Amino acid sequence: MRHLALIFGSILFVIMAQSPTLAIDTDKVTIKNSFENGEVREYKVDVTIKGNFPNPETKQPMDIDTAMSFKIRHRYTRRDKDGLAPLEISLREGEVTIDGQKISITPSLYPKLTALLDIDFVISNIIGIELPKPGALPGINYNNMLMLFYLPGPTQGRALGETWDFKVMFPALKEAYNFKNTLKSLETVNGAKAAMVKQEINRVPMPLSTDPIPQLKATAQSAFAPSNGKLLKSHIDCEVALIASSAGESSPKSNRASIKMDISLLK
Repeated sequence: MRHLALIFGSILFVIMAQSPTLAIDTDKVTIKNSFENGEVREYKVDVTIKGNFPNPETKQPMDIDTAMSFKIRHRYTRRDKDGLAPLEISLREGEVTIDGQKISITPSLYPKLTALLDIDFVISNIIGIELPKPGALPGINYNNMLMLFYLPGPTQGRALGETWDFKVMFPALKEAYNFKNTLKSLETVNGAKAAMVKQEINRVPMPLSTDPIPQLKATAQSAFAPSNGKLLKSHIDCEVALIASSAGESSPKSNRASIKMDISLLK
């Protein structure tokens, strides 16, 4: 059960968010975020974590082989006069499997979060975050998962194959991430056309910070709906290391873990 201190301290996710509305002309795909007041979106998230990390209590290496499945809800509310749109995020239900033992996840285990989205759907702030415990497994988790549901940046038309960059920052967590995005194709998902986007994600230092950071490299393959920008599905492969390695050095095997995540829209 000591696994729970590590797993629950870092990797239970959510935060769903508005993605792009997309308009298609003969040459370009235009991505533009939108939502309806009071709109609710629910998602299923499946996660597997495998690796070897120091136990936060004993500091000794321990194997991690964990699976999680849970449902989350996003509820959009009217924009304030300052232009910010509150997005309410809550856990509905779930379970975690550790060493073959299934344990129910109740909503009370995780705080309700409120993300503030600006007019361009950049995350301005997240209220209600509980900071990870010291030694917790770094990665994409309940606090920062929202970054997977948007395509920040200019809303100009993009050609198939076009690549663009942006940065996402979470000041309360002291975390920043660089995204390299590529519009791969237009495909049919759940009976509707969707934009398929590949995202290469790397954790980077916060501006002016000199503190060492954990390593995080991830690749997301995501589908966004044309009518209202909902994230229809996403598959994420993520590699994390507890301590950032020096140039030319690799992190010890006992400090590394692989995380696979699948997100699917329920309604």
